[in-house]
Amino acid sequence: MTIPGEWTVHGERTICDSECMSLRLVDVETPSGKRFDHHVARIPAEVAATLVVDRRVLMSRRYRFVSDTWCWELPAGRIDPGEDRRAGCRT
Repeated sequence: MTIPGEWTVHGERTICDSECMSLRLVDVETPSGKRFDHHVARIPAEVAATLVVDRRVLMSRRYRFVSDTWCWELPAGRIDPGEDRRAGCRT
């Protein structure tokens, strides 16, 4: 079923799969009818947190070699199998 305004997924295939992530190529179609392959990285057991204090948000500044840029990100990482997501945010 397609909801108006949403993209339609026609299929996907795995490009690379590891313990840390899965890179997929997804065949998608936009509401305008444009169809193309879209790369999607799926990261299992991810966790992210947002800390707001006095209307300020805690973020980390990271260098990303792929784009050769510095950027601001929310603190994020992975949790161990069976670990509670809230506990993962605290460590």
